[in-house]
Amino acid sequence: ETLVTAGERAAEGARFANAVVREESPAARKLRAGLEKLSGRAPEALFYAALGYDGVRIAYRAGTAGKEFGTALRELRYTDGVLPVERFSAEGVASVPPVT
Repeated sequence: ETLVTAGERAAEGARFANAVVREESPAARKLRAGLEKLSGRAPEALFYAALGYDGVRIAYRAGTAGKEFGTALRELRYTDGVLPVERFSAEGVASVPPVT
């Protein structure tokens, strides 16, 4: 409705960024089972839980790599998480493959 009011060209050139949870990955199944065990019911969504779950796992791996944290983070290859984060840039920004 907002775009109709603003006009059809209002969003031209706009980009939308979002991360997609890999629902059927082993990590997602493990996270979902753990949340269900804790709460007694299946979670409605995994996105926010996945942010925390993957964030802790990434920080743990970088923090226990035996290197300066930033160096370890940039060298980390994280392909077994719930979110599709694969690596980190020189600035420490997560690299997520595009969804098409």
